[in-house]
Amino acid sequence: MIKDTQAQNTLDEKGTALEMKLKTHFVDLVSERVGGETLACSDDFFAEMENLLKSGRGIFIDDKYTERGKWMDGWESRRSYGRDNGREFDWCVIRLGIPGKIKGFDIDTNYFRGNAPESVSVEACNSTTQPDDETVWTTVLEQSEVAAHSQNLFEINNNDSWTHVRLNIFPDGGVARLRVYGEADVEWGQFVDGELIDLAYIKNGAKALLVSDMFFSDKNNLIMPGRGKDMGDG
Repeated sequence: MIKDTQAQNTLDEKGTALEMKLKTHFVDLVSERVGGETLACSDDFFAEMENLLKSGRGIFIDDKYTERGKWMDGWESRRSYGRDNGREFDWCVIRLGIPGKIKGFDIDTNYFRGNAPESVSVEACNSTTQPDDETVWTTVLEQSEVAAHSQNLFEINNNDSWTHVRLNIFPDGGVARLRVYGEADVEWGQFVDGELIDLAYIKNGAKALLVSDMFFSDKNNLIMPGRGKDMGDG
């Protein structure tokens, strides 16, 4: 039997309902489109950490290779051997494009079939500077098992505001995409008195709630930064 390497996995009924809830009531705080940025990681030898925040779910190209091995559309670390090389697990620090309250995660291992992590956790901090060794992290998602080649959705009950997250994968492996769903926490004091403020701007707390149809593109494109790049970007 020939394996269809291009086949996408699908969510079950419970997963579909949770994804709909997160996408309807919250926005992706970490998307590169809104300024999310990967800052540092323990290792990204096989696939760069920047891929985590790209749009879409990641793709697979059968015959594409790099000098380091199979090309993968995600973040992928080398095998970790525990304390022998100083890495008990791998991690990636990410600055949220929109500081805010975290309400859910989509940790997507799309196309990472045999090289996905066994489990993950997520920590968060609120910092005006880039996190360092002195940063105090708070666990917002306890270590949880994840499935390979799957969207792994987690609902979070936390009302604190955060600026950065650290995705931990145990012990190593690959993650295609990370989505951090939540609500913007806007610092209104940053605006000048009398300044006009766009209240329908995603970074100012706006979110598109309902739409009659979005067959071709997502409703939140309407409130993204900048101008649309093409006809599908609306």
